[in-house]
Amino acid sequence: MREPLDDHPDTTAVSYIISPDEKWIYEEKTYGHLMKGGELYEHGKGLKFRAANKSQSFAEMAWRFFAKEERVEPDDVPSSSGGRDCCEEGLIDFVAWSPDSGRLLVDLRARDFGGKRDRGVHEWYVYFNTKTGKLELTDYLRRLNKGAWKRFKDEKLRENFGEAASAEPLGELPSEAESKKHYEAADRRVKESFQKLLDIQEKQLQQSIHDEQTSPTQRQIFEEQLQSSRDMQRSWIKTREIGAKLYLTLATNRQRRGVTGNTWPIAPRHAHLRSRESWSTHRQVNNLRE
Repeated sequence: MREPLDDHPDTTAVSYIISPDEKWIYEEKTYGHLMKGGELYEHGKGLKFRAANKSQSFAEMAWRFFAKEERVEPDDVPSSSGGRDCCEEGLIDFVAWSPDSGRLLVDLRARDFGGKRDRGVHEWYVYFNTKTGKLELTDYLRRLNKGAWKRFKDEKLRENFGEAASAEPLGELPSEAESKKHYEAADRRVKESFQKLLDIQEKQLQQSIHDEQTSPTQRQIFEEQLQSSRDMQRSWIKTREIGAKLYLTLATNRQRRGVTGNTWPIAPRHAHLRSRESWSTHRQVNNLRE
């Protein structure tokens, strides 16, 4: 037996990401170039899921929250009820579910604020708290969002930005042993995916070198693709470490010392690093698959 979730045009590319507890579904919609929306569904009765907010889409709710926090005119953000059509010149990206399903993390990207092509934001983060049903920021996200406007203009800032790839749980982080297990599995998949990509591109390049019918232009394209993948691999390792260290700096003193929780003892320093790296690595696996 099946239950329809929603309707959308055939031209809209859609992907679904289910929360760990399987009570929530995030729907990511791509309408076209620089046009990306999202919807959130909560489990109801039986196989039915209902929209988390009936009055407006999740994407619009996120952009309205952004406008309030950043003191931007409400009609100047991507919206279906004023200003720009949702989500013209705006994108909302799924980032992660927290391990306890308590938070959904997304990021926002847009330009053309105030009609200026050079005024925009790059990776502005926000949580949806599934317990309160509201959007929220934490100290960690505020720290990341602080440079969102500058990152839009500065490529070097984007390259050296330790982007978020994990969502903070509402409770304690998983134990060090559990985090390490997830991290090592995800890290192994990333390395395997990178190696497969490099092997394919190396093979293409070598074939082009020995194929007289391959034009110099095409051969150069293969060389640039291979170099780009190698650069991406090095950049990924660098930004992952930057992001993990930032995540750790915001741990509480109680978490740093290590405490015994209700269900497991934790070693927070390693748990913070490995939990974040684990989810960050998971995201990179998905990027490579795309």
